[in-house]
Amino acid sequence: MAAVSKRLVEHSGLALMGNLGREVRSEHDFRPYEVWEVKVCSFTFTFTSIDQLNACLDYYGQKIHPSSMLPAAQMASADHWELQRWFERLPMYLLEEPKRRKVVQALTSARKKWQGELSERN
Repeated sequence: MAAVSKRLVEHSGLALMGNLGREVRSEHDFRPYEVWEVKVCSFTFTFTSIDQLNACLDYYGQKIHPSSMLPAAQMASADHWELQRWFERLPMYLLEEPKRRKVVQALTSARKKWQGELSERN
């Protein structure tokens, strides 16, 4: 069973998905960040925006993924860790079909919960 939770953190830290969908704030803005966590299949996804959740759901919604190889021209000027995309840092066992379906179900549930909360605010 997946667990979806929301909490406030002092700083957003290094998010798995970088700046995708992250709100831009002044360096002098010390309000806490709202972070959503989805725990499923012994892994915790952490999102700072619904755009990140949607991108992750799109990724896990695909049964077959294209090659993630980067062109050699991009590799020449940077180290491997600089070119790693967010989905390359996820555990591979989450792509196994039974777990992938659980992840999709958990992320869909989290999105419905998050969108419901956003609509209540407006």
